[in-house]
Amino acid sequence: MRRFKVFSGPTLIGWSDLEAGDPPMGVVFGQLLPTDAYADFQGSSIESQRHKSLSITTAENTPVEASGGIHIEDLSSELGEQAIEITAFGIESTTYESLFPEHVLAYKRQFQ
Repeated sequence: MRRFKVFSGPTLIGWSDLEAGDPPMGVVFGQLLPTDAYADFQGSSIESQRHKSLSITTAENTPVEASGGIHIEDLSSELGEQAIEITAFGIESTTYESLFPEHVLAYKRQFQ
């Protein structure tokens, strides 16, 4: 599985395998593995996340365009560090297929 970088502005705040998704909706999500810099971001509300310029790139620094935005859900104060999840919405289908072929294959297998 591929590993992706997560940024707030120019700052690397974490990594994710984006291990799950919904191909027809262009959505991917997964556990966020935070860097030390995540502490400055932690606790941001959904509204303030829009102003933090969240972005995702491949490990090779290719941007993952998410036209519907990127959101981090952080329940770590209640459930521990493993309870931080990132979701990217609105990834174009050709890009989705090239970056997340395992999600596309799993989706198609549902109908076989």
